[in-house]
Amino acid sequence: MNRKNYNYNYYYISFYSNLSFLYGLTGIGPAEHLKSVGVPVKLDLPVGRNLKDHASLPVIFQIDKSTARKPTEEELVDAMYNLLMGRYSKLLHHEATALTGFINTTSLHGPNPDIQTTNFFSLMQSPELRGYVAATGFNDRVANSILSANQNSNTYITYLLHLKPFSAGALELKSANYLDAPIIDAGYMTDERDVDTYIRALNIYKRLPETKAFGEREAALHKIDLESCNDLEYQSDDYWRCYIRHMTTTVYHPVGTARMGPATDPTAVVDARLRVHGASGLRVIDASIMPDIVGANTNAACIMIGEKGADMIKEDFLGQQHTEL
Repeated sequence: MNRKNYNYNYYYISFYSNLSFLYGLTGIGPAEHLKSVGVPVKLDLPVGRNLKDHASLPVIFQIDKSTARKPTEEELVDAMYNLLMGRYSKLLHHEATALTGFINTTSLHGPNPDIQTTNFFSLMQSPELRGYVAATGFNDRVANSILSANQNSNTYITYLLHLKPFSAGALELKSANYLDAPIIDAGYMTDERDVDTYIRALNIYKRLPETKAFGEREAALHKIDLESCNDLEYQSDDYWRCYIRHMTTTVYHPVGTARMGPATDPTAVVDARLRVHGASGLRVIDASIMPDIVGANTNAACIMIGEKGADMIKEDFLGQQHTEL
């Protein structure tokens, strides 16, 4: 019987937290940090550093005060029935993808936007808005303040996303015990330039009620009850700076913790073919290899990384260039 020898390669495709978490537990990561939690060091690489994400800042408007209405029971039942029957249903509709926009906060005519907006509309006393507020983790005071905007009017919420943040965070092991969740420091707003960008965006969006379209919908900016900010002059830069510190959340676009770059780059984890520096037969193929976050939603870029990584694997195993495209 003929016997063949096979060389096995290992590919890691995952969410960023599992990547750095598992690599760290196996001894691949920053040597000083691994030693501090009692993990033997196999490769000294900056795994878990360079964590980038798109922070998200909600701005809430009350609209349609004289014509607002609650969703009827019939509408809610119809939406559920259509969902169960495989038809179009509002429960399948993600409003954030129905209306989005891009602006440049530094120039009306600049070619590169620095803010993306996603937008949500809710009828008066909407159960959808209550679900959103429950999921965000805001404290009771802030949550109740948001819901109060929807008590007697419809609401329009726009989320401001800084597309190319300067701030960066890190992910580290809590201990050598795999049952302990990792420590995630998102690093939002640690670079003051990000705060300045959001202040410029807020000063633009606070003027939406002055436009003809929003004026016809009786739009008014809703002031959130923020204990730490209430004594500041409303809508001043100092107020917005406080608002940003307390209201920033995320749209879950984490990238960068296994950054791609040449072996001479001390911040890089993988090379241009997604192979882990210093390791044999080990690749990373996911959002963590991005050197910097893309200036848009990360979904398409992640699909591209997966496709390109698959091509590289085939090229290495088959010994030929990819010719499908």
